[in-house]
Amino acid sequence: MGRLRPILDTLLAAQSDANTEFSDLLYLLQHLGFERRVKGSHHMNGKYEIIIYWSAEDASFIAEAPELPGRMAD
Repeated sequence: MGRLRPILDTLLAAQSDANTEFSDLLYLLQHLGFERRVKGSHHMNGKYEIIIYWSAEDASFIAEAPELPGRMAD
């Protein structure tokens, strides 16, 4: 769990994820069982497609599931 622990600690600290590298988020999601698929921008999918992008306005990553209208997380 060497590389995962610092990523999880940062994300679970309930602080802004502005200093979390996108590659670290990809690494974490892949180890949680998501499969990586790239199509124009970064997409991850497991049971549902999840689109992750950086929002400069919110200074955080946004995750959206198109199959679940209105469902988003930052």
